[in-house]
Amino acid sequence: MGGLSIYILSKFEAIFVEFLRSLRISRIAVKRLKRDFKFFSQYSSLNPPKTNQSFHSFFSIHYLNQFQKWFQKKTRQPKKAALFIEVLNKFHRYLEQKSNSYLTQLQTKSDFEPLIIEYLLDLKKNHSSSATVRNYKADLIQFFRFLSINNHSLLSFADVAFDREIFLSFGEYM
Repeated sequence: MGGLSIYILSKFEAIFVEFLRSLRISRIAVKRLKRDFKFFSQYSSLNPPKTNQSFHSFFSIHYLNQFQKWFQKKTRQPKKAALFIEVLNKFHRYLEQKSNSYLTQLQTKSDFEPLIIEYLLDLKKNHSSSATVRNYKADLIQFFRFLSINNHSLLSFADVAFDREIFLSFGEYM
């Protein structure tokens, strides 16, 4: 095929929409930028970066200049193309920030790790299958990373009176 898979492009577009929402711009602007991003996806699918497949290669000066020329030909709107390149550069910074934040979170142990381990041991003690334990572990770790990465303080030992028995009692409902 040579180009990027539809799955990768759709994930890329979903992250772009998340980025647009973080900008708190009007729905009309979001709609226009999503339409412009479809052009970027189309171009990226037809002309993947030659260097490598990391997301940085999509934002190189050379790649963006080539896309801008192509985009101007398609839309016949040079100003619109230039503005969209600015948005793509902001998107690149957003991706880098998210990536760095995620890597930092992956490198630090969660405050909830002892709690997760205790819960998983309880599942094993109550004869849950190894697949159940493995899946719960993955889900719980992902959930707590999400909370950490997105700066949610929903669950904090300092703020919540923790009742171990209540927490463990939910094992049969999951």
